[in-house]
Amino acid sequence: MKGTVLIVDDNEENLYMLRALLQGHGYHVEEARNGEEALAKARSSPPDLLITDILMPVMDGFTLCREWKKDEKLKSKPFIFYTATYTDPKDEEFALSLGAERFIVKPADPVDFMLLIEEVLKAAEAGRITPRELPPQDEACVLKRYNQRLIQKLEKKMLDLERESALRRKSEQRLAMLVDLFLRLSTNYRSNMVRIIRMGKQVLEVPMAVYLRRGDESTELITCGMEEGSRRREGVEGRFLERLMEEAEGSIVIEPLSGEPDAGDDLLVMGYGFDSLLGCPVRLGDTKIGFLAFLRPSTGLWSPEERDIAGMLARAVEIEEERLDHEERIKNFIDVASHEIRHPVTIIAGYAQTLREQWERLGDEERRQMLGYIQGGTERLEKLSQRLLDVSSIQRDVFRMSMETVELENVIRDWFELEVGGGLGERLRLKLVNDLDVGHLDPVRLGELLSILVDNAVKFSPPASPVEVEVERSGGRLDVAVKDRGHGVPSGMEGRIFEPFVQAEDALHHSSEGMGVGLYVASEIVRRHGGALWHEPREGGGSVFRFSIKV
Repeated sequence: MKGTVLIVDDNEENLYMLRALLQGHGYHVEEARNGEEALAKARSSPPDLLITDILMPVMDGFTLCREWKKDEKLKSKPFIFYTATYTDPKDEEFALSLGAERFIVKPADPVDFMLLIEEVLKAAEAGRITPRELPPQDEACVLKRYNQRLIQKLEKKMLDLERESALRRKSEQRLAMLVDLFLRLSTNYRSNMVRIIRMGKQVLEVPMAVYLRRGDESTELITCGMEEGSRRREGVEGRFLERLMEEAEGSIVIEPLSGEPDAGDDLLVMGYGFDSLLGCPVRLGDTKIGFLAFLRPSTGLWSPEERDIAGMLARAVEIEEERLDHEERIKNFIDVASHEIRHPVTIIAGYAQTLREQWERLGDEERRQMLGYIQGGTERLEKLSQRLLDVSSIQRDVFRMSMETVELENVIRDWFELEVGGGLGERLRLKLVNDLDVGHLDPVRLGELLSILVDNAVKFSPPASPVEVEVERSGGRLDVAVKDRGHGVPSGMEGRIFEPFVQAEDALHHSSEGMGVGLYVASEIVRRHGGALWHEPREGGGSVFRFSIKV
């Protein structure tokens, strides 16, 4: 076999033709019916190449491309669009802006098609195709461009349905309402969510639409229809929806609701005599944070079109959640950064003023002590500045590595001596499991990586509790574990602590040093060494941060 190709299309005939063509040329073929299924398969076993349609239920091709290019395991795998629906040059421009390697319009000549596939694979094998670090894009701009492509999809769907005169008027009305909704979305993300939910109720012509939204401290219910408003979920109300959120992977229909054992206790679902539910989970990254549900009293009425619309509306809510989360993280970062910078500046300014005004009256020891405080403040400012420069370099793709062959034990011990001499003393413990030999890496970045993880462990651990660093050579890899006895990572934060500007504490209750960028920088250093960084809860309490890099 030449390699594995994952093909994604919700049309069985299209899958069959692609499968036959690729298998006839010696490729192993895997299949998926939508973007969500494709992501799950690829994350389990990454293919050599992905070929996908765009117009699909659950997760469309554009969304699949965004998720694919954000995934560290998949972003290096070539991504090709193959579509008969999206043929406008603006569609190709948008697709390539998301990171796709090629955009092919159906039907393509089989010979030309296979020549292009082989060209892309050969280029990837030769290293001529590398993951592109896409420039940061304004979320509102991305949403607008996505909506423009989405509107084109809806218009095409309506044209197909014109042959069915009984459904045409309703479909056109739905399209107009959705187009109006998407074009009128504002920068108020919270308000946009309510408008999307209310529009879903109107478009799907249901008595009630509900969005269950899980926050940091409580779960909220936003209702439109028989009830209007938002409130904290308490008791059994909304518990059935919370269960569906945990269990559902895509859009689902539950009917009859009267047959569900725990639905009867949920007055929000059953209190108005509803017996049919169409719903979709809402995600933030890989984490499910909500469930969008539409309720009807009668069963057997949900059409494929309505399921598509529900999925589309759920995706629109997801985009608003992503934008809201991004804005909140930036605000929190600014608050935390201001606090972090203000503290050493206050120390430096205060002691400098005291020295200037009281120099003659101060003894030598007092002067040395105050100068020491000033030096400590400047060192902290330098550290904060370096972290910010690192983040800027990473996001502009100018984060540099200087790889060289070194004696690994010497590098580790030199770093350890500096940390111990810098104030950690006996609190920091180092264990070398075996002979580390020589390795090829960036010794400065390795020291920075270790310092970030140790600083993080110290910051969230009780005073004087030990921080243990265990280093082991395993073949061509260096395996390191940093262990502490702190309070660990809060539930629900495990998948987000390596994102920029994310902290276990919010800005209002910020009690520890740091700006929420250290672990982000650490993960980038590990990635550029061809490795992985992850967190584990420590038996007996605390955390273990492990990384494994090529040496």
